[in-house]
Amino acid sequence: MERKTIGIDLGHCETAMAFPRQPDANDSRYEVRRLVGEKKDQVVATQLILTNEQMKKLSGHKRPEYSLLSGLGEIRIGNKLPAYVPDGEKFCYFKVPPKYFDRPYGNTECAKECGITHGMLMACFAFALVRNIFLYNVGDLSENDRKETDLLIGCPTTRDWTSQEAQTEYGALIKKATNVHAVRIVPESRAAMFSSVENEKIKVSALKGAVVFDFGSSTADCTYMLLGRKMIEFSWGLGASEIERQMTMAAYQKAVETNGAFHAAMTSIADVEDELRTAKESYFDHRFPPKGHPIICSFEREEDGMTVDQMIRIDDPFMKQVTAERPIHVLCDSKNTVSGSWEELCLAFFREARERISQASYTFVDASGKKQTKQCEIDTIVLTGGASRMEFIAELCREAFPEAKIQKEDNPSHTVSNGLGWVAVSDANLESCRNEARKLIDSRKSCSITALKENLESKIFDLICQTAEKCTQEWADAPGDNLSLQDLQKKITAEMNRAETKNKINAACAQIITEWKKELSSAMEEAVNGQVGRLYSEKVARGLMIPTDVWETLQAGNMKLDQMDVSNILKGIDVSSIARQIAQWAIIAAASGVGAIFGPVGATIGFLAGLVAAAFIGDDKMEEKRPRKKRQNAAATVKKKIRESKAQLMQEFQKDFSRFESEYSKHVDQSLTAAFEIVSLKRFSM
Repeated sequence: MERKTIGIDLGHCETAMAFPRQPDANDSRYEVRRLVGEKKDQVVATQLILTNEQMKKLSGHKRPEYSLLSGLGEIRIGNKLPAYVPDGEKFCYFKVPPKYFDRPYGNTECAKECGITHGMLMACFAFALVRNIFLYNVGDLSENDRKETDLLIGCPTTRDWTSQEAQTEYGALIKKATNVHAVRIVPESRAAMFSSVENEKIKVSALKGAVVFDFGSSTADCTYMLLGRKMIEFSWGLGASEIERQMTMAAYQKAVETNGAFHAAMTSIADVEDELRTAKESYFDHRFPPKGHPIICSFEREEDGMTVDQMIRIDDPFMKQVTAERPIHVLCDSKNTVSGSWEELCLAFFREARERISQASYTFVDASGKKQTKQCEIDTIVLTGGASRMEFIAELCREAFPEAKIQKEDNPSHTVSNGLGWVAVSDANLESCRNEARKLIDSRKSCSITALKENLESKIFDLICQTAEKCTQEWADAPGDNLSLQDLQKKITAEMNRAETKNKINAACAQIITEWKKELSSAMEEAVNGQVGRLYSEKVARGLMIPTDVWETLQAGNMKLDQMDVSNILKGIDVSSIARQIAQWAIIAAASGVGAIFGPVGATIGFLAGLVAAAFIGDDKMEEKRPRKKRQNAAATVKKKIRESKAQLMQEFQKDFSRFESEYSKHVDQSLTAAFEIVSLKRFSM
């Protein structure tokens, strides 16, 4: 059975789901469609009802398993739950980071006695949600798919959620409750950026410097991306639920002013907060008349169980009071607490983003090949998340970023779930894309490891031979009859040991390696971008294909291919040893030319390769003075015979190069993996 993946944006107040699929069996491209989570609702309120009987069965099970949850009967979730539950409790706002899973949560005596916790409620909601997905999306998914279904769950970008420990614990909780094949936790920042790139209407490109601000119910997340160059992300606990909480507290304070001091039961406070969340959304969606809309907030007095009704008017002055005047306290990146009104902190959040981005820089390679540093720039800002519907957020963003293009997602509640669908597509196809790209690269001889080996071998051999031939010819052409083979040996040895000779060999090899790396990088660019075009829809692919200038920068300084430089490749190759062998051979060939030894020189190379020429020829013959004519015969023999023995003389090179050759596949695979992780927004640079 084919593995399926569901992306779930399980939010503090609402939850949305998405499913990637291939609509055409003959087309490898994907589309991402929204899923229904409760009857006809594609956005489901993160709320549930548990009866007293269900809570009793859950008692003692802090991480309830699928089998237990299946035996509880229907767990009602979603948008149309009654406020009053006579034999149970309605729960909302129960989503918390993993470190708080075991905190008690519940207002009724039964919930308290049964030890209901945040983690138990999150497990119950996930169980019921996945059950509904299989129930209401017939045609794409069914209960039979459960064991072959993976869940991608989004999480805020704060450290409380993104640490490995937190992600592992969150994933284990959801997997236990849903009994699916696997659960992965993905930062919402990556999903939100993916969704914004995919949205053709707002035309966001991560290649030009894009910022996505995701305003949810519990956090405000910032993600800046300059594809292949830089990524910045951080999060504040500035959720829209803080506004609802302040609306509720304002109503409660007014009730106290009107009716005298009393303690409100937590169940009634939760009900009022839930009702005011709906009122807040109606206000910002302009569904209320200009003079506002009256709401009756009913609080239960703990002292006697009587109801205290308080009317408030949801209008501009009231909303200005709760967003711009009432102080709140939030955490920045799970570390420091800041205080101020919601609007003041929102502006501070934008300004911190501007400060972080303006101080960031990246390295690139200019037309001359030199590395340069450039400050990060912002082309487009996208406001998304359910809370981004509040108009003052866009106004504050313009105040902080007066020169940037600011766009608003048209369906902010679906941004993260849609992005999770594309994350699922990219991650599921990473290996196959890498393999297909590798096939294309391997089919090009110009960037193969064999081509590099042959070119380096030929260049090293040619340069050393040229040095040996040049020295021999100069020795042969010298006037007089008083030069010996020993003089030739000293001359060749001195020339081979000169820094200029070694630098010349290194420079030539560096040029070969540079040209080969360009061929390899070009092949990678074509292969990776080809796979991007094959995998994603055309509009997504346009925003993710890495342009040539970015590839050149990566190739020049950041890719794994940077490890393939001349010092790295040649560090395991003893060029000096090769030079000594060729020099020894040249002397032996010269000795043959002057008549100091006899026999076919080429046939004895294998035997002579490890010998010192003087030991083979003998000291007396090495020291014997040779007339100019015989020296010239020796030079001719060297020139004629030396290149015939390339295979034997370069055996050491072949052996040494094989050590690097074994690393080649690893380097290429690492580079391809990094490249695909960049275009799938999994990482920001090589």
